[in-house]
Amino acid sequence: SDVYKRQVMNQLWKEYISSLLHNDKNFESIMLKLLKADFHGSILKVVRAKCESYEGQEGIVVQETMRTFRIITKINRFLTLLKKNAIFLVELPDGRHLKVIGCHLQFRPADRSKIKFKIKQLIKDIPYD
Repeated sequence: SDVYKRQVMNQLWKEYISSLLHNDKNFESIMLKLLKADFHGSILKVVRAKCESYEGQEGIVVQETMRTFRIITKINRFLTLLKKNAIFLVELPDGRHLKVIGCHLQFRPADRSKIKFKIKQLIKDIPYD
């Protein structure tokens, strides 16, 4: 069933991200690794978006492009979310959630792993609300 496929996809992402983070507890290190990670299979929630109707939407990433995430929601609805002007909440395997600014992810997923992010700029950009 579709629900089972989504659960498997998310479980694979959790295993992948767990191996990538190696039980890291340092926020800056986690953030840098997360920004370079592959998001296919992750659970994303839209915290803020230019299109307000997308705020609060949540689903599993089934496709990522340079400018968008394509997610499938719990009610089997496909949504294409623009990264620009959006803030996403990413659920980590340990239950924590991190805010990720969409504009920091506006690279081809394969190219993002090569980008050198500056953590001070990333933290400054995160709105505290």
